Amino acid sequence: WDRESKREIGNPIRHGSALPRLLFSPDSKRLLTFSGGPGIGLGAAILWNTADGRQVREIPGLWAARFTPDSRLIYPRSGGTGICWSDSGRETGARLPPFARTVAFDAENTTMAVGTAYGVEVLDLRQPTAFRRLFSLSLVEGAAVSPGAATFAALSGGVMSLATAGSGKATSIVNGSRDFSLVRFSSQNRQWMLTASRSGAVQLRDAATGSAIGAPAVVQPGAVAAEAASPVILSAEFMPEAPYVLVATAQWMHLLRVTDKGLLTFQ
Repeated sequence: WDRESKREIGNPIRHGSALPRLLFSPDSKRLLTFSGGPGIGLGAAILWNTADGRQVREIPGLWAARFTPDSRLIYPRSGGTGICWSDSGRETGARLPPFARTVAFDAENTTMAVGTAYGVEVLDLRQPTAFRRLFSLSLVEGAAVSPGAATFAALSGGVMSLATAGSGKATSIVNGSRDFSLVRFSSQNRQWMLTASRSGAVQLRDAATGSAIGAPAVVQPGAVAAEAASPVILSAEFMPEAPYVLVATAQWMHLLRVTDKGLLTFQ
């Protein structure tokens, strides 16, 4: 759809099966749809041209992929041992660490962090020869990199771990329910980071220490906490050019204003 005219663009995009998630490139020119995922099994990912709905290519057996900040597609090669950087599927650069589970980039697109079953591995994209282990951690579920790659965050078992570049050690940040499900850094204000919990709350935090700033904003009152099969909050992102956070749940979209005193719910 075109946001201004509210008209359809091209033909409907038909993946052919249920879609647990989809992903837009930062330049909005391409869309990646997935038909598989954790607990679902391997399906296929399809890359689409958003201008006309044309299918660019299909990637069988894939359920994890990311776009880099400059809109290049990156995904693990079949078997999880290499990195494919181009739409053609040609494999270049460093090899992925074994048992890669999640991928994150800094805002400048100079650093890539990979969460594995054993820790967080870091790659300098300016010289992508080999990954180095930043710190050890079991079964990393999510990762994030601050602007300038000053701080790295990882989630495991509902606990968040923070480490600075080159430290080799991580500090654990625990909320009351031990149910962190998402972490993001702001590219607009390097002092801010955002966490979401399975209980339906989002919290503004200090990017260097992980300390809470203000009270959490509860966007889904009464939600089941850590026992939930899946997070109540599906996504939470800092808006790139305004002090707002956009939060999506299964039923609602929430727009939160970001201030130095915390998050303000107004829509």
